[in-house]
Amino acid sequence: MKAPGVHLVVDGVTQMAFDKEYLEAYLRALVALVGMTRICGPLVTTDGRGWRGFCIIAESHTAVYVQRDQVWAELFSCKFFDTGIAIPFMVNRLKLSQHVHQRVERRMPDVGQAG
Repeated sequence: MKAPGVHLVVDGVTQMAFDKEYLEAYLRALVALVGMTRICGPLVTTDGRGWRGFCIIAESHTAVYVQRDQVWAELFSCKFFDTGIAIPFMVNRLKLSQHVHQRVERRMPDVGQAG
């Protein structure tokens, strides 16, 4: 059975200096790439030390956090998407020189008839 949803986490190191417009464009493009429906955002903010960006999608959310040269990015969806397309996009767009990723397939328990 194909998992109904996927939670993808990509963490890495970058030398890129991000700004609000770049991260907003990244979040919009990621959502479009995996065929999701954006319903709110992206919202990108800074505290002067780093960036936080979020986009609410009909299927769940995507987020990115940047602190100095460290990047934490995620895409969670209750709908299946191709991580083989999403991972290279995230690595390339966020200019990650080193990265690790985790892919968690979300599943619901099999519920049988009580009897």
